[in-house]
Amino acid sequence: MASTQHYSPLPSFEDEVPDLQSRKSRVLVLRKFFLSLMVILSMICMLALGYILGSWYGHESRYASIEPSGDLHYHMQFNGSYPQRSSAQSDALWDSLFPEKKGFVQHPELAPNVAGIAVFHELHCLNILRTAFFASMDGLLEQMGAETEEMNHRTSHHHIRHCFEYLRQSLICLADSNLEEMNYTIQGVSGWQTERTCRNFERLKSWADDWGISREDALHNWNTQGSHLSNDSNTT
Repeated sequence: MASTQHYSPLPSFEDEVPDLQSRKSRVLVLRKFFLSLMVILSMICMLALGYILGSWYGHESRYASIEPSGDLHYHMQFNGSYPQRSSAQSDALWDSLFPEKKGFVQHPELAPNVAGIAVFHELHCLNILRTAFFASMDGLLEQMGAETEEMNHRTSHHHIRHCFEYLRQSLICLADSNLEEMNYTIQGVSGWQTERTCRNFERLKSWADDWGISREDALHNWNTQGSHLSNDSNTT
């Protein structure tokens, strides 16, 4: 008796087409989903990064907002009145560069604990170097230092070295990017007669006067608060 064999019909190509189309559609749906997810995540990351950078730059700009940079244009010219030996006239001229409280300020937001504006520290150091340089040229540096304790501090090697290094790092920090035209007569640059973009120094000086506090008052307040905190800690 011949055995009967059962055969399953082979699927035709036409039968496979719906399955292929179904798989392709599922792949496309998944691809679109993941692509949309990546776009959304990228946008979230960009927004988060923008918020972080905005907050950081906002914090940084708060300290730079005392006087905006780059709104004053003028041509530098040599002024021989400043690089002079110490005298009543030249010292008074240098003193006029400083606000009444010498650049110490106390501001409720920018400097609640008292701070010094850097440019006045830099000018102070430059004035120290001026005094020491001309005194050294005249052979009077040691004599000046022996006159008063204050002058001894001002002309001490430690103070002078501090000023040299402080000004070096300040110049690097500010990194003045004004372009100075080549002077072919001297085969270099003099820096004079070149238009520069600068901060408005007089406005900054006026702001320092508005919020100024003397160093003596700042130290007195600190000592008073320190002793008060010390008394509080002893009673607890």
